[in-house]
Amino acid sequence: MSKIEVELASVNSNILTLYTEGNVVKKEIIFLDTLMEVIKKIDLHEKNSESLKTIDFIDFQLRGVSESLTKVESDLESFQSTTTIFGESSALYEKRDELESELNNLNIKLNYYKNILGNLESSEGLSSFSTSSSNDIAEPLLTNLLITLSELTQQRVQVGRTATEANPIVQRLNLEITTTKNSLKEYLLGAISTTNIMKDDLRARINANNRLINRLPSNERKKLGIERQFEFTDNTYDIFLQKKADAGLVLATNSSNWKVIEYAKMDGNGPVSPNKIIILFIFLFLGSSIPLLLIIVIDFFNTTITSKEDLQKISDIPLLGTISKGNKGNKFANEYNPKSPFMESLRGVRFNIQYMFRGNSQNVIGFTSSSSGEGKTFSAVNLGINIAQSRKKVILLDTDLRKSNLNQFYKSKNNVGLSTYLIGKSELEDITINTGINNFSVITSGPFPPNPDELLSLPKMERLILDLKSKYDYVLIDSPPLGIVSDYLEILKFTNSTIYIVRQNYTQKESIEKVNELTNISNSNNIYFILNGVEMNGMYGNIHSKSKNKNYYG
Repeated sequence: MSKIEVELASVNSNILTLYTEGNVVKKEIIFLDTLMEVIKKIDLHEKNSESLKTIDFIDFQLRGVSESLTKVESDLESFQSTTTIFGESSALYEKRDELESELNNLNIKLNYYKNILGNLESSEGLSSFSTSSSNDIAEPLLTNLLITLSELTQQRVQVGRTATEANPIVQRLNLEITTTKNSLKEYLLGAISTTNIMKDDLRARINANNRLINRLPSNERKKLGIERQFEFTDNTYDIFLQKKADAGLVLATNSSNWKVIEYAKMDGNGPVSPNKIIILFIFLFLGSSIPLLLIIVIDFFNTTITSKEDLQKISDIPLLGTISKGNKGNKFANEYNPKSPFMESLRGVRFNIQYMFRGNSQNVIGFTSSSSGEGKTFSAVNLGINIAQSRKKVILLDTDLRKSNLNQFYKSKNNVGLSTYLIGKSELEDITINTGINNFSVITSGPFPPNPDELLSLPKMERLILDLKSKYDYVLIDSPPLGIVSDYLEILKFTNSTIYIVRQNYTQKESIEKVNELTNISNSNNIYFILNGVEMNGMYGNIHSKSKNKNYYG
């Protein structure tokens, strides 16, 4: 049965559509048609079982009434009395017979109500009680409720053979059964209460009538009592015979609630499987998933920083911004189109820097990285130009006395610079280079000395920084990479903030540990990342080929 699919024709419909699939169409058609015939037979058998239970119940009652009727007939024949009942005595006995007949009918109703209520509260529901006997109780509402509950219960049993509790049809039937049971229970409780009140009233009237009868002569009372009992028992016997006939008529006219609207037939004009579109989709999925899996594996073993998310995963240092990858032929920001991605990214970083230093008149920013080739000098130069274009005086100081690149940007011979200034051979005016860009000047490193760390620790270095802070709004320091930590620590004490340049698809993830250590050593929260060389389609972690770091000090 698991291969059968059942669907509702519509949301509120009682029509079910059955589907099945198989290799032989004719076999499946015969299977569905036979299944429906079997369901109809089972449904009819269950309805007939209810009628048979009703007949068995009536037969049991008839046996008791028949025994009582035989005994009363015997008593009446053995009583040899010729007393004739006249006038008031006959009327009293007739009145008592009438009242007791009403009381008996109320008892039958009360038992009927209690029987139904007991079945409702039992785990069997109404399975052990026949609703057909309700036709003898002239209460249309009760009859309709019982018939409705019986039909819903049968439908629930039939649907339950092919559907689970999660099926919408089953859930709807369960809700309707519960609602009908609650309505039936409320009706029965009210009917039982009303019947008990009516019984109490009849008993009071019978007792009053019996007190009048007790004043009659004894023989007269005895004969009338036997005759009354005979008539009552005979009437009861006739009533049960009529009920049995009615139940037999119901049994003979029972029919299944299941109807076959349309017999099974093949749906469509051809086979439903194998589905060529699905097979094609599977091959397309496999063809795309294998390269995707390969990309994921490559990304897993990639040790370089590919996105800002990589930085956020391995360090708590905030990201100041990203700088787009520039053109190979352009070194300086003033050579780019103002609306180019490179310039837009520079402006974004510049805004963040200015926001970071808002209200501060002396801004000294150090630029460093993990190794050469990450764009430290390139970022410092172009950020300096961009800040200068916002009408701020900026000077870029190259403190990398081991391997400087700033002189290459400006094609300087580098025969004078920071190193010659620190040893007293040059003055500040001699080493300051006018770049040709308003508000932007640079100081190169000068000749490489044998003792750069000692030069950077001289008091004259501190006086230089103080002098530059008094003349410029921003002092940018192009510092040595963190490969030699001691060099940068000498610079760190002069800066307000440090910008650590990370190059996409170039900087190794393990090198970020150095800047994390720097944060701990300096006990400073003013360290920020800039992600440099970002491809426009690589902002969110696209996979690129791995690049090897060059040795800074070979």
